[in-house]
Amino acid sequence: QVYINLRSPRNAYELADVPAEKMKLYQKVFGKAHSEAVYKTRWVTTRIPNAASAQEANMSTEAYEKFYFDVCTLDYNKMSKAMEPLKELMEKTKRVRIIGEGTDLEFSIEGIGVLKGDGTDNIPDGEIYTAPVKDSVNGVITFNTVSVQQGYAFRNIKLHMKHGKIIEAYANDTERINRILDTDEGARYIGEFALAFNP
Repeated sequence: QVYINLRSPRNAYELADVPAEKMKLYQKVFGKAHSEAVYKTRWVTTRIPNAASAQEANMSTEAYEKFYFDVCTLDYNKMSKAMEPLKELMEKTKRVRIIGEGTDLEFSIEGIGVLKGDGTDNIPDGEIYTAPVKDSVNGVITFNTVSVQQGYAFRNIKLHMKHGKIIEAYANDTERINRILDTDEGARYIGEFALAFNP
């Protein structure tokens, strides 16, 4: 059995007017189906470039399509081999500290597996990822990019973390981002730490 996920969203804000309770129900149902597909089948995810995704990237449709197919047709075997030194370093790493403007975040990745995103499951691809030890994340992180979630563009996101949990969250709509983070028990915890690259 194989799960092939083709994504081509026409409107990043399609879910903007869906009430919070309906979104919660959708995520519960979709989450179960998604987990079944990802953990119990062979799977691959890719996107089909379109005008909407080009607009999100601030590019013309033609330029975005060229960019997209260029990164889809990289030599992923070569990339996979080049990832090995970084993967080995992350496997030996006990603690990670991220420092930047408005950010000072520290956590442990000791004993957590490290995986390569080298074109095996996703196209395009290019990352090495792991996860923090659940209760080890402490500090603050500020995001300098827009994050579209549930049809809403969040800006100026700032998260304060203690013992792994987001204890304070701020954004251009603080109430809305906290509603999303209160969706379920795990939503206030960090699920992944990745170093991404793709020329």
